[in-house]
Amino acid sequence: MSEKVENRNRAVLEAALAIAQERGFASLTRDGVAERAQVAAGSVNIAFGGMTGLPDAFMASAVERAIQLG
Repeated sequence: MSEKVENRNRAVLEAALAIAQERGFASLTRDGVAERAQVAAGSVNIAFGGMTGLPDAFMASAVERAIQLG
């Protein structure tokens, strides 16, 4: 995966996490996440297979961070 794609995916995930923390998971929308991440709405679909892929991405990110922390 290219660095550009990794950066885009990270921006989408971080934007989604921030919105979820501020307003709850039910408030997540593709357009809202895209706006916050400053990417096109289609990038959310490409990065995680749409909004339904975000919970798996949240979990994978949490596990990865836990492993890094030791």
